[in-house]
Amino acid sequence: MISGSTTDAGDGPAPTPDGLAPDAAPNTAPDGGIAKVLRLDSCEDFKVDGSQLSNAVIEPWGALGPAPLLTQVLVAHGADMALFSDPVQASWDDISRARTSGVGVTTLEPIVLTTGAPPGVGLEQDNDWTWWAEGEVFINAGAQQWALRADAYAFLDLAAPGATRFERVITAQNDVAQPPVAWQANVTGWYRIRIAWANSAGNSRLELLHRPPGGPRLDPVDRDRLRAPADDLNGLVARGFEDAHWLDGRGVGLSRDRELDIALNGALPAELGLRDDRTFSVRWSGQVRINVAGEYRFAIDSDDGHRIRIDGTPLSDDLNGGPQVSLPITLDTGWHDLVVELSNVAGAASIRLGVESGPELAGQAIPRERLRPATGRRERVTAGSDPRAHDLPAGGEAAAAMALAAPIGARVTGIDVGVTVDHPRWQDLELVVQAPDGSTAQVIAASGIPRSGVFTERRASARLNGSPASGTWTVIVRDGGSGAAGTLRSAAITVHYHGGEPATALSGAYESRIYDLGAVFALDRVSWSARALVGTEARVFMRTCAEAKQCATEPWSPPLVPDQAPAVPVRRHMQLRLEVRTAGDLVPALDWVQVDYRVTE
Repeated sequence: MISGSTTDAGDGPAPTPDGLAPDAAPNTAPDGGIAKVLRLDSCEDFKVDGSQLSNAVIEPWGALGPAPLLTQVLVAHGADMALFSDPVQASWDDISRARTSGVGVTTLEPIVLTTGAPPGVGLEQDNDWTWWAEGEVFINAGAQQWALRADAYAFLDLAAPGATRFERVITAQNDVAQPPVAWQANVTGWYRIRIAWANSAGNSRLELLHRPPGGPRLDPVDRDRLRAPADDLNGLVARGFEDAHWLDGRGVGLSRDRELDIALNGALPAELGLRDDRTFSVRWSGQVRINVAGEYRFAIDSDDGHRIRIDGTPLSDDLNGGPQVSLPITLDTGWHDLVVELSNVAGAASIRLGVESGPELAGQAIPRERLRPATGRRERVTAGSDPRAHDLPAGGEAAAAMALAAPIGARVTGIDVGVTVDHPRWQDLELVVQAPDGSTAQVIAASGIPRSGVFTERRASARLNGSPASGTWTVIVRDGGSGAAGTLRSAAITVHYHGGEPATALSGAYESRIYDLGAVFALDRVSWSARALVGTEARVFMRTCAEAKQCATEPWSPPLVPDQAPAVPVRRHMQLRLEVRTAGDLVPALDWVQVDYRVTE
């Protein structure tokens, strides 16, 4: 048998990359005819001419999966030349076909530069460059406004859901402030978005603001309304924090390291927005691909400390760092959510994540080609800080309130909180956090240990798990009756949550080419293997036709039952439709599909 083609079942064993041993069958079936097998189980089988994908990808190990998505960002590119100077007439095709300097991500936060080029996309020239980004933005139907300010030139294009034509919504040039543009969205949904920005000399600026229907003001686009295809991207999404405990969030970027063996020694990626190369933290998130199922132990080494999670489960949590080996974890074939966090207090910073033992990659750091920047929604974060000083009266309390944005329905899976306090009797202070729903948790109790002056305390807590993530969070420092006043100098909080847009399309489909089965007189069985996960589904459909050109008008069968004969007419030509679906947390895969049939002798 040759995979992806129609041959005698007795021609030899099928390739078995998924561990399947196909049934042996003689050339002549017991009840007449010649037994044949058509099997799709490799990239070459699935990607033949005439096949079509919709919101789906053929995975590297030869399976069908839903298309991966970058969430909360768009994909950005750069070119070391100014590709346009007239934003009204600029051609997107000319821009997107240009030789790129690199690829990165953007949250569409305003960028103002007095020197240099936008970071994160490999631009090497301070002047004479073009930066562009694309993906999708979720827009509610109704009247809204867009405002754009650029130095030197920029434009914004949008295309409605399902539309192929883009509309140039707004342009800007020469750093001229202009009134917002009124714009009408006819439907609610994901609009394709593309934005381009060029500069030839001097300062540069890009500021895009949006006022949704009923919104109070123009603001930067909510990052929870952004997403982009990640089909051809490797690596992880990196986010920088201006402290050692993942509290003071800054910029984001796309990791460019060849493997998960990263040294950040005085050369921090500029897109992370970190000003201090000695005290900082970085969070990398995405998915890791396991090709061989089994039990794995991971080797971790960091300077200074780290936290690592796979599929939302803590693998290692050690702020002291150094080499260690994780407990065993069983992983099946496919994509798994991965979060790697590095804490650096001073000096050199590095982290390495490799496989200590397992069915594959033993002794190796995880290579970049096994990583993709599709951040699973079981472990995401939103962060806020309040740098203002708040009086802490004797016997009273000081409170810092911070509004944190998170998707509707997102629920807390943990918090990191930090405060800097000046007080003569720290032993009388307690730290309390209040969630948006009013629930509270004591994070630090009054210790009774004498201490005075300015100190910073940071803690992680799971006591508010399950609370809503979005809304106003309040960090409270209470004096239990010391008789002395003090000051809450600053506060910061990072909320870990489960929710938001999934890291893949919710459903994806594959339609095979139309196969000529020859003088077929029986369709005996259709079988397949899928990654069986909670909240996921794989379905197979079939249609047949007397002539290939007629198949497009034939209805698809109801979902087939595995290992049974398909309820379709027996005809010479046959086509398959495969679907994968997910509730959003786990990534399904349909590994292979096989059709057993018979032709006349």
